[in-house]
Amino acid sequence: MFSFFRSKLTAEQQELLNTVQNSGAKVRVVGRGTVEVDQDSIINSKQYADAVKMAEQLVANKI
Repeated sequence: MFSFFRSKLTAEQQELLNTVQNSGAKVRVVGRGTVEVDQDSIINSKQYADAVKMAEQLVANKI
């Protein structure tokens, strides 16, 4: 999708791009530097559920 930017991306940006592309989320570029990601596809993902559990444990000082 964003292959024309690949040569100019930092390692961190490339990792973020790969994560979004592999997530199956609906992504749309709506303006200069603005990207919208479908929130339902994120909230319903396993990665999000895992992150919520980790955050709950962190807040409860269980990590």
